[in-house]
Amino acid sequence: MTSSDPIISGGGADEAAQAKRAKFIAIAFSAACTLLALWLWLGATPLLVAFLATLAAPAIGVVLVWLSNGRLTWLDVTRKRPSLFAAAFPLLGLFGAIDNWMHIVGGGGLVAILAAVATLMAIGIAYFRKHPADDASSIGMAGLLAAVLSFGLLVIANAAFDGLQRQVYAASVLRTYELHGRGGPYYHLVVGSWADRPSSDLEVTAGLYRNTTDGAVVCAFDHTGALQMRWFYLDKCPPGVPPPKPAPLDN
Repeated sequence: MTSSDPIISGGGADEAAQAKRAKFIAIAFSAACTLLALWLWLGATPLLVAFLATLAAPAIGVVLVWLSNGRLTWLDVTRKRPSLFAAAFPLLGLFGAIDNWMHIVGGGGLVAILAAVATLMAIGIAYFRKHPADDASSIGMAGLLAAVLSFGLLVIANAAFDGLQRQVYAASVLRTYELHGRGGPYYHLVVGSWADRPSSDLEVTAGLYRNTTDGAVVCAFDHTGALQMRWFYLDKCPPGVPPPKPAPLDN
């Protein structure tokens, strides 16, 4: 007597019915992940809430793959089984939302190591638990998906769980401009030096751009990062921040 999976097999359904149910679950999961990605991209969601929502997609995917008894997989290039690669969509949506205000400075060694470990674990699990429909390409793509998800989630966790580890520096706005093109417009501020950062051209949110003019002052919120990956963003200055230091005169 063999056990049947309560979600995929539906209590003794025949092979064709089980395959049809697995396909339906994969389509519904992909649609939900796509809608979540759009919500994260377009909505003004708090970072911690967005991080948890993003993490929910691969977590649910893990449960579905585990309960499917081999009928679902993360990515099967042979297309013999329904795939749940859409679990990465919310991460892409969240990246799109934060890309224009979150700037990573460096110090991502720990994040890279943790992502590499997660990737190797995913490849190992995919190899030792592989389904007959799997091939080397599917296992490789599972590793690639794990790399993208793990690195992205670690970067977001680095910011979401950073707490109050930040320094605030004022910077002068030297120039404002916007670019139009595929996926645009893109809003930019050229700001003067602050702390150890030289003058730089940075992409910002539309709200900050529309409320900033040449010669104004904005603040850089410089964060250490929960995983020691330093990052910062620009915004309006809170009360009490010292004005930016004047640029040194050329000799």
